[in-house]
Amino acid sequence: MLRKSKKLDFVEKEKIIAIIRTDDFSVAENCTSSLIEGGVKCIELTFTCRFAHSMLERLAQKFGSDALIGAGTILDSETARIALLSGAEFFVTPSVNEEVIKLGNRYGGLRFRVCLPLLRP
Repeated sequence: MLRKSKKLDFVEKEKIIAIIRTDDFSVAENCTSSLIEGGVKCIELTFTCRFAHSMLERLAQKFGSDALIGAGTILDSETARIALLSGAEFFVTPSVNEEVIKLGNRYGGLRFRVCLPLLRP
C-alpha cells in the first residue's frame, strides 16, 4: 500500500481515474484487466453496486500490484471504512462529509470530492 502522498502523486501522474459500475464480478474483472492492459492505472469501483465490497476486495487482491484501486460514491464514514477494509487505496465522495474526511486521514485513505456545480441561467 502506498503512502497517501505517493498515491496523490500517482493519480496526478496518471491524470485519469476510470470508473466501473457493474453488479457482475466477471465484467468488473474483465474491465479492470483491459483498462490496465490499455495503460489506465487508476480505477474506481462505485459503491452503488451490489456486493461492491466483495468486488473491491477481489479487484484489489488481483490487480492491486498493477493499479491503484479505489471506491466511489462514498456517502458516509461507515461505507468509507468498509471500502478501506476491502482494499480501496482511495475513495471518491459526491459531497463534503467531515466524518469521511476524518476517517480517510486516520487510515491514510486518499479522498477526492467530486461535485459539479449546478449551473443556472
